Amino acid sequence: MDGFATALEANHVPFVIGGILGLDEIAFLPETKRSLFGGTGALCVDMESHAVIHAASLEAIPFVALRVVADTASDEIPRAASYALAPDGGVQAWSLALALAKNPADIAGLLKLRKLSAAGFMTLRRVAPLLSFCRTF
Repeated sequence: MDGFATALEANHVPFVIGGILGLDEIAFLPETKRSLFGGTGALCVDMESHAVIHAASLEAIPFVALRVVADTASDEIPRAASYALAPDGGVQAWSLALALAKNPADIAGLLKLRKLSAAGFMTLRRVAPLLSFCRTF
């Protein structure tokens, strides 16, 4: 077991090691997520890491992806989320407000996603200090 996995275990952080599927779009529906898993075996879908991994590989730069997954395979992502997402990963408030005005039913799903994302960020803050082993490259 590598140093990071050992550090996670020592700190009682549950984790899974496996494939990440990089996509350029949101997998909104549970059916889509199941299909992607069935076709690839990837444990999660990610919209950011694959671009960084590609750039790092072109320059032969060592890279590790640590992902905290907010939504599960059975969670549907509200369509308004696609309007809220800015290119830099931030939130476009006006676009989100407009999307919610058109489909107020997305509010409940976005609130759930916000709660799940907050828990994910809390986990990232907890495990980030454990990444010190990466500085040895």
